Amino acid sequence: MESGTEGTLLDYLDLPEAECVVLERPPLVLALCQVQFEPVLGVGQEAFVEPFHRAIRDDYPRLSRFRQFALQIEAGPAEEPELVEKAPKPPAWRFGDLEENWSVVLAKNFLTLEVRRYGRFEAFLRRLWEVLAALMEHIEPQVGTRLGLRYVNEIRLDELRAEDVIRRELLGPLAGRRWEAYTEQAVQQVLLRFPGHERVNFTHGRLPAGSTVQGSEQEGPFYLLDIDMFREYRAPEALEIDAEAICRQVETYHTAIYRLFRWAVTPEYVEARQTRQAAGARG
Repeated sequence: MESGTEGTLLDYLDLPEAECVVLERPPLVLALCQVQFEPVLGVGQEAFVEPFHRAIRDDYPRLSRFRQFALQIEAGPAEEPELVEKAPKPPAWRFGDLEENWSVVLAKNFLTLEVRRYGRFEAFLRRLWEVLAALMEHIEPQVGTRLGLRYVNEIRLDELRAEDVIRRELLGPLAGRRWEAYTEQAVQQVLLRFPGHERVNFTHGRLPAGSTVQGSEQEGPFYLLDIDMFREYRAPEALEIDAEAICRQVETYHTAIYRLFRWAVTPEYVEARQTRQAAGARG
């Protein structure tokens, strides 16, 4: 890209294209897309939300209502900091499928589609379009403020070394076998800011056990690749609340995230874990 020209997120990242492959034991533990918008106050009321629930109930029959809480830290001179719970935010709604794999969260200022595992990206995009269509028809937010797509991958190391899985540029001191043998945890966060208020939050590192996702029952050490891409819209700009337009932008983010994932892992890891399904399948 020439200096002074405006590009896309794919241009700024400058990562090579990567053929989409399907991996055995996929490392994805959570994928989510969130659309934020100026508050719609009626979302706190059952009667207001009920038509939205009817529209998606076949896929998300489970319903729960919860309140979000904000925490602040207060401390006086020479005192230990104390966590103080602030007043609860208006209620939010979670709609889930019977398997507790797919879920939709609706609050007064955002909609989130979450999934813990899926086969093809087209399935994710179809569900996203459907919940956005219901949002447009029944909730009618007018001004979008943020759009983001996030993928959390946890690559179980088992008997592998980190350098067998992750490219050396990311490993730092873990690139040496002697250090890794004694390393319990090493995590790095990379924040990238691009023109047009687009950002990438890339967190990666070796963790000793468990999972970064609540409710996951994974065991053993793993390498985390948590990639969050988003754009913030500031007045007078606004995100158009349109299912087609949002899905097109999410496709771009998905392509960029996949390229970053494939850049981060070694070719040997992909070759060893690749299934023999037809070329062109999407992760």
